Amino acid sequence: MSNQQYVDEALFIDEDRFIKLMKWARISAKTPEENVFLLEQLNKQLVEMISKLFDAGLETKLSNVSATIHGLNLNSLGAPMREDIVEDWPDKESWLQSTRIDPEGFFVAPANE
Repeated sequence: MSNQQYVDEALFIDEDRFIKLMKWARISAKTPEENVFLLEQLNKQLVEMISKLFDAGLETKLSNVSATIHGLNLNSLGAPMREDIVEDWPDKESWLQSTRIDPEGFFVAPANE
């Protein structure tokens, strides 16, 4: 499959991106033909989704949707919302001793590859 039919490189899933997506999604194809099929389908779906974003009538359709904070009223389902107060950890130096700290003072988590 060639990316010549795509306007922008960002709208195309090439083989390198496909391999990364397969790894991240933990998907494995059983045959090379299945890989080709999956890659073609992903690109087809990506183009369809992007074309919907550029739909001339999208703004009109969205103007009929009222804004919500959350799709569900969660206040009646549990404890009332509390004020979010940021407090420093009392002894953060003791639990940061076993971590690596970068030059800007942030702790560094292990890379997940």
